[in-house]
Amino acid sequence: MFANGTDIEERFWSKVRKGAGCWEWVAGKNKDGYGQFHLGGKQHGAARASYLIRGIDLPSDVFVCHTCDNPSCVNPEHLFLGSHSDNMQDMMSKGRKHSQAGERHSGVKLTEEDVRWIRQLGCTQEKAANAFGVSRSTISLIRSGKLWAHVPSTSKGVGKRAKPST
Repeated sequence: MFANGTDIEERFWSKVRKGAGCWEWVAGKNKDGYGQFHLGGKQHGAARASYLIRGIDLPSDVFVCHTCDNPSCVNPEHLFLGSHSDNMQDMMSKGRKHSQAGERHSGVKLTEEDVRWIRQLGCTQEKAANAFGVSRSTISLIRSGKLWAHVPSTSKGVGKRAKPST
């Protein structure tokens, strides 16, 4: 895709701090800490760009994965190519799966305490939905354990929040 070019390679490697292990990308990074490099009119991940600047063409479905699990590393000895599935399996095998369940989810309306209240309330789904500002189907899925499954039900009551009027 991109021919080897000394000026491009020099620009790329000038943004790298080489260490004994990882070679850290010190220029722009995305929110997850992965280096970003502008090449050929397009923004690329720095690890992917490290292949492209060497003239190695990568199809869009090929991932550049890290053996070191350091998103800012561009050391070629720490990188390997794989599929999305390979990348996910590598992540899971190393215990790096980050859950976006419950309160960690960006669009969350409820707290774990709310969920415990919902499971204990003896009112209709409609009343609970109105009290918490969610849909009846959300209430149903919470009560059945299909949503917020990670929140244990408790028989000891819930926190200090005032019980919503039902």
